[in-house]
Amino acid sequence: MKVLLEQEEKLKELFHNKKIVMILSAIVIVAAGVGIGVFAYQSTRSKEAVAKVEKKEKVKKEVVEVPTFTACSLEGESIEKDLTLIMKGDDGQKVSDVPFQVKLIPADQKEKIADAVQKIADVDAKIAELQAQADAKTTDTKKEDTKKTAKKKQEVSSLTGEAVTPLEQLYVDKQEAIDAYTETLSMVNAETYSDDDSDGMIYIESIDPGDYEACYIPTEGNDYSATNYAVDVNVKDKIEYVAVKNIAEKTVSASAAGDVQSNVKNVPVEATPTNTVEFVESRTEEIPAQYKQVATPVVQASAGAVATVPSADGSATVGISQNATLYSGVNGANSVAISVQASGLAGEPQVTSANGVVSLTGSGENYTITAGSTAEDVTVDVTVSGALASDPSQTVSATCSVLVHGTNKALTASDGQALYVDTNGTPATYGNYNPSGAYYVKEKDAETRYYGWQEIDGYRYYFDKNGNKVTGTQVINGATYNFGSDGVLLTSGFGIDVSKWQGNIDWSQASSAVSFAIIRCGFRGSSGNIAVDPKFAQNIQGAKANGVRVGVYFYSIAMNEAQAVEEASLAVQQVSQYGGVSLPIYIDMEDSRQLSLSQAERDAIVMAFCRTVQNSGYSAGVYANKNWLTNHLSPSSYGGISIWVAQYNTQCTYRGRYDIWQYSSKGSIPGIGGNVDLNTSYF
Repeated sequence: MKVLLEQEEKLKELFHNKKIVMILSAIVIVAAGVGIGVFAYQSTRSKEAVAKVEKKEKVKKEVVEVPTFTACSLEGESIEKDLTLIMKGDDGQKVSDVPFQVKLIPADQKEKIADAVQKIADVDAKIAELQAQADAKTTDTKKEDTKKTAKKKQEVSSLTGEAVTPLEQLYVDKQEAIDAYTETLSMVNAETYSDDDSDGMIYIESIDPGDYEACYIPTEGNDYSATNYAVDVNVKDKIEYVAVKNIAEKTVSASAAGDVQSNVKNVPVEATPTNTVEFVESRTEEIPAQYKQVATPVVQASAGAVATVPSADGSATVGISQNATLYSGVNGANSVAISVQASGLAGEPQVTSANGVVSLTGSGENYTITAGSTAEDVTVDVTVSGALASDPSQTVSATCSVLVHGTNKALTASDGQALYVDTNGTPATYGNYNPSGAYYVKEKDAETRYYGWQEIDGYRYYFDKNGNKVTGTQVINGATYNFGSDGVLLTSGFGIDVSKWQGNIDWSQASSAVSFAIIRCGFRGSSGNIAVDPKFAQNIQGAKANGVRVGVYFYSIAMNEAQAVEEASLAVQQVSQYGGVSLPIYIDMEDSRQLSLSQAERDAIVMAFCRTVQNSGYSAGVYANKNWLTNHLSPSSYGGISIWVAQYNTQCTYRGRYDIWQYSSKGSIPGIGGNVDLNTSYF
């Protein structure tokens, strides 16, 4: 029995050591009582005799390679009688530089490979379960993931008989299942397609509509294997105007596409208006208040005339100065002498105050009223009363009001202007009154002076070089504007449209002059490929960050509805990536190649684009010049899509409905070097 065990350990050393490793555990059948073992294994190596190994023999080790299975998945998508197959990695990105092959099996033949596909899936499920258990147990954060690491090596001792791990065995089982799948697939009669340019994508044109099974074909030399070896795909018979999910994978670089759109659009120039107002950069200037020194004010108390109150029988009178004015805390103005007149009284009159703010001193006819301390203005009633000499049971009285100005009372000049103790605008009060101090009056209030385009309280204005609001009809940088009598711009919005041709835009400056921007998100180039505008990400993020409303346009060279859906899909994908837009997504129709189509075909392209955009939750529109809208398109049939007309003129003479008017290609906007298209919106 000891010999048999030693032989078993020896046999476990021998494995297939290539891309596909065949590791078979030795099966030991121990005959009860006799100790006879039977061993079976498979190997591509030449068979060699198994010799006895002495206990003291040096340990031999052999490197065993475990198959690699990088997570990849196959995806398919169709627009109309076509099919795009894309191989993606576990990061969701297209796998390029590794060509792959696919056999496209009609749906009625998919059962032929169903069992083989299921076996791969079953092994994958076991691997996932075992891997999860292994990950839960390990504490080594640097452990390599055997599911994703190429050719992980495992040393197996020929003497110790270290066994292959269960996880490694499952990878070998998976390779066997893949081999069986490949053999089964080879017996199915169907068309095979290859990723000949190694871009990770296979595009099949002019294919019969219907359901298919796209089956990945494992090939020698590939560095990855798909996690789904067969995927159901549907080739559409008709366009559904739904944004293509994998459209980003179909884009190429802007240089590879060949940008055919120039900075100047194909719009006839009918007139160039003359500027009526000089253009100035948008800025603000803070102008401080202006002061001048004035004579020190004279502050003195005042007293009114004597008032008398006759008695009932006319035999007695009392009186006191009326409406005296005093100033708390101001020496020389905090007291006033009054005289009390009384006749026909039985004794001396009594003089009293309603509260303690003022005090009374004196006797007979001579009294003094003195103001006490108070911060705020106070009115005090002072009363003189006495009994009638003719009838002591009766009294007569007179009351005057004494106004006491508190220390917080603003000090004013003789003409009523507010006074200041310095040119910084510190208010003067009676509490800091100084007869020999310097005092100032304000000649002009502080102000913010505006220049150029400004938005104030939600309204847009233009201020000339002198800081004055312009009114009426004005031409600024070749653009005509209408301003109300209060200077408010009477249109609903002024904006620009931009692309890579404007270079790097300083949106913090541009936002001072524009309320919206239509940004080119992409184009179909001369090569026929679609591409993203190189400046789109920079422009949409910059505009949004500075409060500019945003829409986008796609420069189209679509020659059919399917291409229009692709263009709309790229536009939707781009705007969604940056949080959407508040203005429409426009198709730019102006390329001369589209004039070879019928008007009905051009209209179909516009509507295919717009419906795809609308079905994605965005508003849509078409851009074209007056000539195209009048002679080459049918905008009256487009329904509720936005119309953006281009006509470089002092006024728009297009007779159809439109929402935005592009009136110039030679505008100058802060933050943009060179010319830029100018637009007025009406919605």
